Amino acid sequence: MKILSVKFQNLNSLKGVHEIRFDAPPFTEIGLFAITGPTGAGKTTILDAITVALYGKVHRHESDVEEIMSRHTAESYSEVEFEVNEKAYRAKWSLKRSRGNVSGKIQPEKMELSEVATGTFLGGHTTGSVKQEIKELCGLDYNQFIRSVILCQGDFTMFLKASDNERSELLEKVTDTGIYTKISIFVFEKQKEESNKLNTLRLQLEGVDLLTTEERNIHLENLEEQRKSETTLKTEQASLTDKINWLRSIAKLETEKAQYTNELTEKNTLQTAHQADFERLRQHEKAVNFKPALVELEGITHQLDKTTQALTTQQGLLPGYKAAVQTATENLSAAELSVTSVQQRLSALEPVLERVLTLDANIKHSTQQEEKYNIQYQQLVTIVKDLHTDKEQRNNDLQQKQARIQVLDTWLAAHQQDITLEKQLIALKQYHKELSDTLQAITNVNTELAEFQTNKAKGHAFLAEVEKKIIKLQGEIDVKEIYISQLNKGLVNDFSGKTLEELEQTAGQLPVEINNLENKYRLAIAFDNNKAQRRTLEESIVNLENNYTEKQTAFVLLSKEKTEAETQLSDLRQLVELEQRTQKYEADRLQLKPAQPCPLCGAIHHPYAEGNYTNKLSEAEERRNKQQQHVLSLTEQYNKSNIGLNTLQVKIQTSKDELAKLITASRETVNEFNHNNPGALDITAPALSSHLIQTIQTRRQYYSSLQADILKIRETRQLVRDEQDNLATLMQSFATEQGTKARYQERIDALSESIERSTFQLQQHSLKQTTLTENITALLNPYQINFEFNRINAIETTLSQRWEKYDQSAKEQQQLKLDRIQAENTLSNITRSLTEKTIEQTARETEWKQEAAKLKTLKDERFALFADKDPGKERTILNNTLQNNRDKKDKAQQTQQTEREKLNITTEKIVQLGKDLESYQSTRQQLTNQLLTAISKQGFDSIPALKALFLDENEHNRINKLEKEITSGIALLQQLLINTEAVREKELAKALTTEDETVLIPQLETANAAISELNQQIGKLKQILDKDDELRKKSAEITAQLDIRKKEFDRWLKLSNLIGSADGKKFRRFAQGLTLARLTDLANRHLNKFSDRYTILKSKENDLELLIVDSYQADVVRPMATLSGGESFLVSLALALGLSDLASHKVQINSLFIDEGFGTLDADTLDIAISALENLQANGKTIGIISHVEALKERIVTQIQLSKQSGGWSDIKIISRPEELSALR
Repeated sequence: MKILSVKFQNLNSLKGVHEIRFDAPPFTEIGLFAITGPTGAGKTTILDAITVALYGKVHRHESDVEEIMSRHTAESYSEVEFEVNEKAYRAKWSLKRSRGNVSGKIQPEKMELSEVATGTFLGGHTTGSVKQEIKELCGLDYNQFIRSVILCQGDFTMFLKASDNERSELLEKVTDTGIYTKISIFVFEKQKEESNKLNTLRLQLEGVDLLTTEERNIHLENLEEQRKSETTLKTEQASLTDKINWLRSIAKLETEKAQYTNELTEKNTLQTAHQADFERLRQHEKAVNFKPALVELEGITHQLDKTTQALTTQQGLLPGYKAAVQTATENLSAAELSVTSVQQRLSALEPVLERVLTLDANIKHSTQQEEKYNIQYQQLVTIVKDLHTDKEQRNNDLQQKQARIQVLDTWLAAHQQDITLEKQLIALKQYHKELSDTLQAITNVNTELAEFQTNKAKGHAFLAEVEKKIIKLQGEIDVKEIYISQLNKGLVNDFSGKTLEELEQTAGQLPVEINNLENKYRLAIAFDNNKAQRRTLEESIVNLENNYTEKQTAFVLLSKEKTEAETQLSDLRQLVELEQRTQKYEADRLQLKPAQPCPLCGAIHHPYAEGNYTNKLSEAEERRNKQQQHVLSLTEQYNKSNIGLNTLQVKIQTSKDELAKLITASRETVNEFNHNNPGALDITAPALSSHLIQTIQTRRQYYSSLQADILKIRETRQLVRDEQDNLATLMQSFATEQGTKARYQERIDALSESIERSTFQLQQHSLKQTTLTENITALLNPYQINFEFNRINAIETTLSQRWEKYDQSAKEQQQLKLDRIQAENTLSNITRSLTEKTIEQTARETEWKQEAAKLKTLKDERFALFADKDPGKERTILNNTLQNNRDKKDKAQQTQQTEREKLNITTEKIVQLGKDLESYQSTRQQLTNQLLTAISKQGFDSIPALKALFLDENEHNRINKLEKEITSGIALLQQLLINTEAVREKELAKALTTEDETVLIPQLETANAAISELNQQIGKLKQILDKDDELRKKSAEITAQLDIRKKEFDRWLKLSNLIGSADGKKFRRFAQGLTLARLTDLANRHLNKFSDRYTILKSKENDLELLIVDSYQADVVRPMATLSGGESFLVSLALALGLSDLASHKVQINSLFIDEGFGTLDADTLDIAISALENLQANGKTIGIISHVEALKERIVTQIQLSKQSGGWSDIKIISRPEELSALR
């Protein structure tokens, strides 16, 4: 890869557009060139321009690349042409601010890649894709490019002088091998993480406490026994529950019967109390037929009132509208006069306004010119003044620099011997560091040794405590085993030799026997009750059938009478409908005229319209209404009689069904009794129930005694199980303490080994301390300094201060000489600029005064013509006044027309409303007469009396709803009483028990308590077994996980043993050792081209230490610290070139840049460095050196010179001829 050119705009201090062509003379003639200039002039910016164009990054602003844009500029860019595989490409990076404003927001950066020959764009349109395409073309990413093209010779100079740890960090920085540190730390942490996971699983597995097979079988047997007992108790519980529920259902039916009887009485009372409301309802239904006529009359009346009010309103508005028309006419005349007046004034003023506007335009232009010349003149005055001041200051500064140079020359000549202190300080610091590390190691080993001895003593003490615990636990285990044996013997001796199983078998048979006796008792009672109920039911059926026959005869007669009444009512309704159809045409008859045909039938004679029709509607309706009431009365009697018959029929049928059921139930009871007791007892025998109840009580007492014995045996067995659990816990603790004892013994043995190892390390460190002390003493003897370890920092400080003072003085001398040349050039430039600006100041002053005189003449003419008034404003005022007057005129015309329309409309409305009023009055009178005639025939005195009979909708709905609710409620309650009585008699026939609920409830509570206790015991056993199942499952899962984690841990442990470490040094030093070996091989290829004397050698004892082989001294191997400045430079340069080869990944790099590194070289060393670079350039590489060393400028003919200008900016100039360099000096 080769850089052909770089072109950029507005980067850092290099404002404007700059271009450097490395593929054109003078760079093609001489491949070695220098980039020179004072500090801050922008030398490194040229390298930034190359990296930002290729990768969008700069080394100094990697996170904020926009910082490279020059201050107070709106855009910047950098464009690099480079060659890869003999093909040229152009990469461009650009950055802009929004709207081209220097204070605008920075827009996103843009990058482009194209072929130079064809201009074809590559890499897509996004910045990321362009960067990737450049990386693929060059074969280098950003970090590889930096290390390949920009040589880090200065970093390798530091590397050769650094300590072990510093050398490792520097090598990681220059070779970008930090990834190995991260890998080493990651592997170490991963192995640690897997170890923690493995230990956690082991602890979890140790914490899983499983039941033994014997314990689990015992729990299973106990669970089966408890479940058998539970079944027996639940059978007894169900029997008691049925009896109690039967007693409660009988009581509930009796309560419901009483409740229905009370509610039926309340309904009958409520029906009687609301008879008056029911009569109001019937009057409302009679009067509601006239409501349509009444509504029509009220509508006409309302319309009449509304029309009267509207007529009065319109008559009141008429005088006001007439006055408004007169006023609008007068306003229109005044507006027309104002428009004419303003038009005349505007025409007279127009010529004057045009002239004033022309003068104002000239004055504005002249004012701008005068201000412009004045500003330029004042700026030049300030510039000339500043140049005078700057010239004086720089002249004084130049004299001060000359004096300081003379002082430094004298001091440096007097202290020439301090030049060798740098190498001695490096060696002294190395010895100091190694001695400090050795003393610290001795302290650490002593601390570890004391800690090991203390821990060993503590281990013996802990071991003694554990042995005491083991003895105590053994005693407790013996006591528990004896106690459990005694409890097992008691179980055999306390219950007459009967086992729990035998007692439970006997107790399990007793509930069945007792239940059979109770069933016999229940069947005997049911048989007696059934017999009594049959006798009662047979008598009731006979009475109900006699009553039904009587009521059925009366119902037939009532049905016949009801049918005849309904026929008469139908005839009357047809008559009323006919008369109502005739009356419906009454309104149309009023429109008929004598001898005119009827529009409906075409007849000319109209007898109804002539008054020959007598209205008999009232008489027909009265007959219909009376017949309607009679039918309603008969219907009500019919419904009640029908309900009564149905009720009797239901009772008879229900009674017969119940009788049949009782007979069937009696047979079933006898069959069931005989089936369960063949030939033993006779259900019809007297006093059978008393004999059965005595037998039941005796068996229950025996059953309670057995239950107490069984409970005692279970408690004893549970106590045995609890003690066995405690014994298992003690044995587990015993085993745990045994394991603890073994672990403490292992730790004590390990501590003994550690004490022996630490004692040996202490002897080795003491020997090394003695050797290092002798080396430091020998180093300080030439300086007449006695070595004391507690004063070594002060010794180093003293020697460092002497070296720093000498080094700083030498650097200051070189910089002052450079600054003196720069100051002389700057002073000459200031003098030239002062002369030019003084001439320009005089010219600007003359122009300013001429323009000021011209401006005064224009202003005088304008004031004489129109004073200081604004012509545009005056014209606008008159135009606005004219337009306002025209608007007033148009508005007056519109107002006049509107008021006339209002007057006409109001007059027409008054005429029409008068006609409507007469029509409504006539219609109202006709409707009133017709309604009074109709209601008088129905017995209503007046229209108000008719209205009084109307019920509002809510009241009508309430009464109507109440009547229906009472009627239906009475029928429903009668039916509910019948049904409830039937169900009660059926339940009584069951006869489940003769005992009271107060006797049965305690028995049920006792059974429930026993079941609850059994459930608790069963639950406890199930919980133990379920927990054991879960623990067994969990143990299997943990074991499987443990196997997986063990394999994973072993894998990471092996890898950690190879490369893992907490600080990452283990793998980093190994990888850096390999990298340094490869780097040394590549560097020696370049070093052999510079000089055949030296070869770089990697130390075998220290992976990161480099030595030098001197072939001129019989291949003696020496430390790097023994090299002179020039020799160190050559080695550092060779290493930097080797790193360039290593980083470029076989990509041929033909453009190299070296940033600084020459400032501390003396003249001889500098000659060696330049010769080495010229040899490198002879191999076809273009090499750029960034430096401000004066001697470097003399040796390198081709230069890119950067010089600072006023305002903080810099300029670039390419120099290649020696005569130009002589002229600048």
